[in-house]
Amino acid sequence: MKGAVLKTSVTVLIATLLCACTPDKPPAEALRLVRTVEIRYDQALQTSRYTGSVHSRYEELKDDGAVSIADTEHTESEAVRAQAAAEAEARKLELARNRLKYTVLRASRSGVVTAVRSEVGQVVAEGQPVVSISDHGEPEIVVDVPEDHFASFTKARYKALLASAPGETFDVVLRELSQQATPQTRTYRARLKPVTPRALPLGATATLIAELTAAEMPVAVIPASAITQSGGQPALWVVRRAGAEPVGTVELISVVVHGYRNDQVLVSGPPPGELVVTAGVQKMAPGLKVALPASRRSETSKQVAR
Repeated sequence: MKGAVLKTSVTVLIATLLCACTPDKPPAEALRLVRTVEIRYDQALQTSRYTGSVHSRYEELKDDGAVSIADTEHTESEAVRAQAAAEAEARKLELARNRLKYTVLRASRSGVVTAVRSEVGQVVAEGQPVVSISDHGEPEIVVDVPEDHFASFTKARYKALLASAPGETFDVVLRELSQQATPQTRTYRARLKPVTPRALPLGATATLIAELTAAEMPVAVIPASAITQSGGQPALWVVRRAGAEPVGTVELISVVVHGYRNDQVLVSGPPPGELVVTAGVQKMAPGLKVALPASRRSETSKQVAR
């Protein structure tokens, strides 16, 4: 009897030692948490901003000779330049008859002196500008448009704001867009005036906002950080959700890029409602299981409950 009890005790001891030597099951690996945005299509606006300054109305300055012919050649079409040259020739006779009158300075209109081109005691030739005068009555905003924006600039809607009042925008309309680029900067001079007449401080810094519908088809606006590549073409990582669970697997899909604006990109291709990974795209791999943020989890649960 004692031998049987001893044998049983040894068996229990061996079983206990074997259980102690059995390795524990490794814990499940934590899922990678990803940030996502939902694809939503709309007629997105492509917005461009240009910094310029407030000037007087160019046509009035040109008519009284306050602006040189060289400036005119940069802002007018070939037909207008030809007409200006013809008028200049017609004035030669009048200038010759009135040389004595040029010894007395007379302003052609009331306004503000914006530049003094001569010094006290300096001898100047007749007809040479001495001061520049700007008229407060018809201010305009002057900006330089980059060469690659020229085609779309005329199709945009315009708003402007002054640096002195950054929260107050007002509508402006395009009055003139030069058809010839400035040789040094390769930009085109644009002149715009307020739709509703208003006083603008001469020389003030102004920001022009040009808004243009980016594409005829609806596009989705997503963070630029979401864009990656597949075979040299733009692509996105999307999360395929698994029912009501706050998890999913990632899949790489191709996408069409319509343009960029600041830190956003305009795309089309993915179906509406797709969840696009917006951070850490370089760490994604096909079939990788990921976790959704808390806000996305609760939203998914509500959608499934419905």
